[in-house]
Amino acid sequence: MQWDFSLRVSRMIDVAANLVFMNVHPTLDSLTTVHLEQNDSNGGPPDPTGIPYNLAQLRIMKHWLTDTSNVTQAVSKVVALPEVQDIDLLIQSKTEISEAFNDRVGILIAQTRTRQPSDLGSIIAIAHDLDSDEIFLHVLPPEHTSPRLCLAPIDRNLLYYIRVEQGKPTIWISHPNAQIPYHPAKSMDTHFMRDSMHAHQRDSQEFVLKGDNDCVLLVDDEGMSAWCFDEAAQPSCAITGGIQLG
Repeated sequence: MQWDFSLRVSRMIDVAANLVFMNVHPTLDSLTTVHLEQNDSNGGPPDPTGIPYNLAQLRIMKHWLTDTSNVTQAVSKVVALPEVQDIDLLIQSKTEISEAFNDRVGILIAQTRTRQPSDLGSIIAIAHDLDSDEIFLHVLPPEHTSPRLCLAPIDRNLLYYIRVEQGKPTIWISHPNAQIPYHPAKSMDTHFMRDSMHAHQRDSQEFVLKGDNDCVLLVDDEGMSAWCFDEAAQPSCAITGGIQLG
């Protein structure tokens, strides 16, 4: 159900099965939904253990909310999953992880059939860029993930996340179209990497990462750090440890 504040009417939206992500566009009066499907199935529910990666696909659907009583659904389109090194994987949605990001990111998990309980596997993050009204997919391989993810879509096809290597957390950037799709955010050298006496004991679950195309925010138990992309931007409140993303 969608509530229109300006018209003071509610609309019922018929959303297809196997929903893995949705987002309302604030100015285009549209709802974008993403669904995980098996490309050789008859449209039934996916296997709870996961869909074989080489048979999985995503369907993106657009629902227009401009009518006062009805919701018009545009023609949907199918998107192939990004290529991965190991195609002998099972993929499934993890709504409980998506909810941890207030549904700003849809999370899919790709795991081997013989995985260990502690093996999170590869992560596929689904993000919706509002400026272009496009869906972007980011694949984080197992060595870039942790049981408690900390990530944030920042701008068009850019995903910032915390990677823990040998107990040391660092901020990394995923940019699938770049020559080097994963690289550390070197200009975001943070206080917890330099000064924390217990840095080797910390995990990504101890941090909250937020941001947009103006600023990136990192919150932990020592305070908040901010990095602004615009040199003229100044935070309106006291922020500790912040440095500029020049």
